[in-house]
Parts: sequence; C-alpha cells; structure tokens
Amino acid sequence: MKYIFKHIITIVLMLPITLIGQNKKEVQFTLDTLTTVHESLLNDYKDLQQQWKDQNEFFEHVKQNFFPAEDINLSIKQASVKFDDVYKDLENKVVKLVEINKSLSDSLKKQISVNQDINIQNDIYKGLILSSLNQASFPKSESDIQGKWNLFLNPVLLQGNPYESGITSINPFAVNDSIASNKILSIEFQKDELATIRFSGDVEQKCFYAINDFNATKPYSIQFSKQDEFKLTLMVSPMPDGLMVSYEVPEKTETVIYYLGLMKQ
Repeated sequence: MKYIFKHIITIVLMLPITLIGQNKKEVQFTLDTLTTVHESLLNDYKDLQQQWKDQNEFFEHVKQNFFPAEDINLSIKQASVKFDDVYKDLENKVVKLVEINKSLSDSLKKQISVNQDINIQNDIYKGLILSSLNQASFPKSESDIQGKWNLFLNPVLLQGNPYESGITSINPFAVNDSIASNKILSIEFQKDELATIRFSGDVEQKCFYAINDFNATKPYSIQFSKQDEFKLTLMVSPMPDGLMVSYEVPEKTETVIYYLGLMKQ
C-alpha cells in the first residue's frame, strides 16, 4: 500500500516538469495517461484491500475453528507456526482415517464373500431337503421295507418332569463327537433279515433286523441286533411326508438323547 502511494506522489511531483515545453495536445495526452495510471493504481489498491479482507477473514476462520481458546488472540506470525502443527495433526488423522476405511472395506468385502458362501450352502441344503421331502415312500407290507432308505435326522431330547415335559431340538452342529457318530445316514434292508446301517463318518454296521407289529398306517418298530455287540430299536410312524423315525442314542449322558427325522427310499 505504501508502495502505491509513493508512486502517486512521485507522479504528481514530476507532473510540472513533464508539462513544461509541451503543446496543448501533448499536455492533454499526458494528463489522460496520468488519469489512466491513477485509476489503475486505485483499482490495484481496492484489489489489495479486498485480498487483505479475505485473508483476514480466512485467518479468523482458521483460529475460531481449529485453534484452542487460549490461542485465539495469537498474532499472525505466531498463529502461522501454530497452524502448521494443526495442519500436520489433521493430515495424520486423514491418513489414519484412510487406513481405517481401507481395513473396514476389506473386512466388509470378506464378510460379503462369507455371507454369499453361506447363502449358497443354505440354498443347496434347502434344495436337498425339499427334494427329499418330495420323495416320500410308504411301504404297504413288510417286504416293501427291503431296499436302501436314507434318513434325515436331527438330535432331540426330552426335557422336564412327567406331565410337564416336551421335546427340545438340539443344534446338530453343537453335539459332541460321540453323539454325532450315532447319527444314521442310511439303512439297507436285505434278504434273510440282514441289514447294513451306515452311520455318520462312513461307519457301517452289519446286523439282523426284525419288524414288530408292522402296520401301513400306524406306528411300529424295527429292532436291529448283532449278538451282544450291537442293539438298536427304530420307532417308525407313517406320516403324510414320509416315515417319521426315531431312536435312542446309546450314550451315557445326563439326559436321554434321541435322533428324530424322516426315512425315505
């Protein structure tokens, strides 16, 4: 600002010397030139004033929004140093925020992938169950039992006291290995009352079987045995969606556990 006024004063002082020895036209041209220069300098002065105002407003904005209360009255020189520290701190926070967002994004992508895999598995499992339910078989005589039957079972237990009890389902993925190993996957009834039972874990048990009180529409039982080595009684009940079967798990537990489900051919 002092620089602008210095030039204006210099021009004014030199004006009489400049005008000496010039004719009227030349004098008028010189005056017009000086007027133009003067207007230009005034415009520059106004621009500088506006820039100073804008910079001052920005400075005040920075102090009010980023500086603690005790630093509000710092001078521009002091505040400049303080602002550098504030800027570096904000810059570090931005870098950390970017890293956190990337980590969250990666975790989200992984979770989405896991959820998609689970949905696919559920759809496959649902399809298998629905397919199995649509293949209900109803033997009309004991001879119709012969052949291979697939069993779709879940572990359950009786809970409560007499007259105040009920069947409770158990999460099949939460049972211990000994209980899980007693889950029957399939039974093949053969001639001469021979049977092959396949348990979870591809364990097979060959034994004899005997059907007790067979009835096409009412409950009956099938006993499997192999001397004293193996014994199991399968309770069978014809239902609209197939043969409902159950048997007691031969494990010593605090509560009696059963496997309950459908048997389909």
